[in-house]
Amino acid sequence: ANRIRFRQTDAMGNPRGEAVVTVVAPGALHAIKLLAPKKSLEADGESTMALNLILHDEDGVPVTSRTQITVEASAGRIQEKDLDPKQPGTQLFVEGGEAILTLVAPTAPGEGEVVVRTGTFKEMVEVKFVPAMRPLIAAGIVEGMISLKDFDTSKLTLALPQGESQDSIC
Repeated sequence: ANRIRFRQTDAMGNPRGEAVVTVVAPGALHAIKLLAPKKSLEADGESTMALNLILHDEDGVPVTSRTQITVEASAGRIQEKDLDPKQPGTQLFVEGGEAILTLVAPTAPGEGEVVVRTGTFKEMVEVKFVPAMRPLIAAGIVEGMISLKDFDTSKLTLALPQGESQDSIC
């Protein structure tokens, strides 16, 4: 951090005011942080996860200069537009020291990792893709037996919708 002192004087050279400002300027890139809000994502081909990317210097100050990064996902895909599709991975620029990357889930469950590289720096986060939950449907054949041996027809009643009487049907 740098301190800059301002002094105000009048035409005769007499001090009229003073202010001190502290300026923090980022240094060179020291590390990459890649943060995932959760460790699993439903493998339905549509679910997304926002990954927070932070580039910072040795003192933890965000590196605000425009920095080119390469993002690779071993499962799923990165949604952001690739600036150079001829190169492996997704090429992006980060400005302001922070970016949000969107990971789109694959259609098959399993494990994957997202790797971010720039120069000699590398950061990786693991993500599990769990099976998509679907409604259960029972299908098949039911086998059984009904006995009418002691069947009494006098105990049969007419099944009517609730609130209706037999008079309203006839």
